[in-house]
Amino acid sequence: MADGSVWLIEFYTPGCSHCRNFASAYQGIAETFHSDPESKVRVARVDCTVEKALLTRFSVQGFPSFFLVSGWDVYEFEENRTTMNLIKFAEHGHKKKKPIPFLNSPMGPMGLLQGTLIFVGTRAIGILEYLQENYGISPIISGIVICMVGVFGGMISIILLTIFSTPRQKID
Repeated sequence: MADGSVWLIEFYTPGCSHCRNFASAYQGIAETFHSDPESKVRVARVDCTVEKALLTRFSVQGFPSFFLVSGWDVYEFEENRTTMNLIKFAEHGHKKKKPIPFLNSPMGPMGLLQGTLIFVGTRAIGILEYLQENYGISPIISGIVICMVGVFGGMISIILLTIFSTPRQKID
């Protein structure tokens, strides 16, 4: 985003009939923006069955949902889902709206925290299943091992942050 681009993002699920019906129109929107070398609008799609952390960060309530990310500002598209409405929203319509307040924004502290917690949680469950399937370790023992590794990693992180953030005295 350092180049000044804004991102129009669709959140969808493959099983949603509304998402499937709108897919070709959204593809057309992507082609419209990506074929114009002067356009600063980029278009993306997020499969919410795979990217649960992003689903949570953006607080998606229904499918398909559309958001525009411009730097640290995030705008939610709340109009009728038509090609022209989305194009207008991405080009300049979002500027007429207020962005999601930064504290609750997907780019703000709460959004980042939510996304991180979901990411870590899904990875921990994946590790738990891996240990159970491949090594026959019970879920309770696997859970204890994962928690111990988490606590140890957290302690090491806190120690390193303290060491590197402590001001150093200059010796004259």
